[in-house]
Amino acid sequence: MPKTRKKTSYDQLYNQAPLTEPLDRFKISVQAVLMALDATNQFSKKQSAKLHRLSTDWKDIGSEIRSWQGYASHTAQELQKANNDSNASGGFIPNEQELKELRDNIEQAYKEYLEHDRELNQDDPNFQQLFTLTLPMYFIYLIAIWDAFILDTAKQILSVHPHLITTSNKIPEVSRAALWNCETLDEVRNCLLDAEMQRLDTDRNNLINTFKDYWGIDWQDSGIGLPLIAELRARRDIWVHNQGKVNRRYLEMLVKSNSQTLLKVGKTATIDVSYLETAIITLTILSVHIHSQAHLKHYSSKQ
Repeated sequence: MPKTRKKTSYDQLYNQAPLTEPLDRFKISVQAVLMALDATNQFSKKQSAKLHRLSTDWKDIGSEIRSWQGYASHTAQELQKANNDSNASGGFIPNEQELKELRDNIEQAYKEYLEHDRELNQDDPNFQQLFTLTLPMYFIYLIAIWDAFILDTAKQILSVHPHLITTSNKIPEVSRAALWNCETLDEVRNCLLDAEMQRLDTDRNNLINTFKDYWGIDWQDSGIGLPLIAELRARRDIWVHNQGKVNRRYLEMLVKSNSQTLLKVGKTATIDVSYLETAIITLTILSVHIHSQAHLKHYSSKQ
């Protein structure tokens, strides 16, 4: 991921909102993803370059052995004649017995070379390919960070306006055991908040509508369309549950959100550096917008 783009498109986005919790935690977590991604990418490039140099040196050794094979394939008379024709003086010319020993040694050396060469080709890791295989892991963690930010924001809004729970027709379901273990009123309130978060987390569309209809925060005012967010979550789901293979559940999620895709069932929903970079920028823009509106409409009343 280009460092210049990270600086201009990522860090400066946070200038548009107060850097308080939970946005501050979101930024730190995403920065950790960026740093790990960049370090892994740089490591794979360095190791690939080192492996390329070793491979080149190894091939040079093979070429050197083959050149000696060519030398030893001649007779002593042929070598002597070539030496005389080149006007060389003092050059050592082996006799037939020495040439035979040389041929045997070279043949054995080349045989061992080929055996090691096959082993090296089998064992050589493709570092760039390994780096690519880690990208879905970074993506899944990114979505987890995003989910945590959204739920932390919802919990903070509800903690500022507890009447949104106490006056709601849908009272959070809390087990008697959980309430029994609460020792203070604050613990009871946190228990109710956690239960409400679990309810909202099970229905993402309802969560989005709650932000808009009850808290006055329309995600789409950020410039990020809901179909794009739906696609990010759908792609996360198939990587977690289906090894990245598109299934009908993935397509259904996109249809419900009016998102479009050219992918078909059974195809892999690729996650490359470009896609991951776009996801990071997209979720950062949306997070900053949500936090800015929450701070303006709700958090300020707590201060």
